[in-house]
Amino acid sequence: APLPDHGVALALMLDVLRERSMVYGLMAVGHRVVHGGSDYREPVIVDQEVEDAIERLIPLAPLHNPAGLLGIQELRRLLPEIPHVAVFDTAFHQTMPEKAYLYALPYHLYENDRVRRYGFHGTSHRYVAARAADMLGKAESDVNLITCHLGNGSSISQIDIGRHPERLAAVGGRTKVDSKRVECLGAVLGEAVLAACVEELSVVID
Repeated sequence: APLPDHGVALALMLDVLRERSMVYGLMAVGHRVVHGGSDYREPVIVDQEVEDAIERLIPLAPLHNPAGLLGIQELRRLLPEIPHVAVFDTAFHQTMPEKAYLYALPYHLYENDRVRRYGFHGTSHRYVAARAADMLGKAESDVNLITCHLGNGSSISQIDIGRHPERLAAVGGRTKVDSKRVECLGAVLGEAVLAACVEELSVVID
């Protein structure tokens, strides 16, 4: 039968793991969170402040952050004795320079409505960059890469850690909707960016 909510599902999962002695010695729980905005650049220990931030960022990831937050809340309730760590998909890209993350739009849309490019699938891009360097027999600081995350959601990132210790560009825009398509750098605005502009300017589209 379908499970009624995340809490019931996670409690059942833990029961199954305990029956198989797979929870013994558990030291922490890691949570992948899709959108951390520009606030989070590294994994963080989850507390109420972090939960509140994830909730505030729901407009930037309306399909993902609500479910991610529910999972965090339920597992913190079920496993309160161990730390919970949030790993944000957007964190890896937060060293992009301003020229890479700003759209060619009125600056107040960035200041007031957080309309900018955030980058997505950062955990994937981080792994792929490290794996590529290893396969090439080079240090990560010695490679200049374009990495592609292709799937139901897709994104592209240019990574040059040696000369520029930042993501030079990340294709994957303001919300997860934007990253569903592969864009030309700096040329295409995702649907969610256009929607934000329409809302800000009170434009009626027939």
